[in-house]
Amino acid sequence: PVVVVSFEGQDPRLGVIAVDEYAAMEQVVSHLTGHGHDRIGFAHSGAHEESVDNRPHALTVALRRRGLEPVAEDDGATAICCTNDVIAMAVMDRLEGAGHRVPDDVSVVGFDDIPLASHRRIDLTTVHQPAEEMGRLAAEMLLSAIAASTHAARSVVVPAELVVRGSSGPVRRGG
Repeated sequence: PVVVVSFEGQDPRLGVIAVDEYAAMEQVVSHLTGHGHDRIGFAHSGAHEESVDNRPHALTVALRRRGLEPVAEDDGATAICCTNDVIAMAVMDRLEGAGHRVPDDVSVVGFDDIPLASHRRIDLTTVHQPAEEMGRLAAEMLLSAIAASTHAARSVVVPAELVVRGSSGPVRRGG
């Protein structure tokens, strides 16, 4: 038996533990639009990453639900949602290097809630994936499949939670 975490396997014999990225992006967009952002972009690593390739689509779905479309970062985005926290930190660094202030000029949101995201100097708003719970569920699913001498053959979706920190805030108008 095989169980994967944060990875969408196409083989029906796989056990899959995943986070609900569509619900997570709903939380992100609700937070950002609640702060007046209507020009929201997405920053991706550029690499094909099956485990996170739903995130841009999930963001687009959440934006369209509100009558919005994603915008390019260099096309006046007031907020940028990133494929993961490492990309978010790189975006913050690039923005600040170009003279923009985060979150005063541009809000930035990551995904994963890696330990460094909560560091005082980074203070990244991000989507928390319950990694410990996901690991526990994967181990239980795998052990159960082994005990039953069968494939895991099921999928479990766990909720994610937006953790609001200092990298996101109200949109600045006309400044």
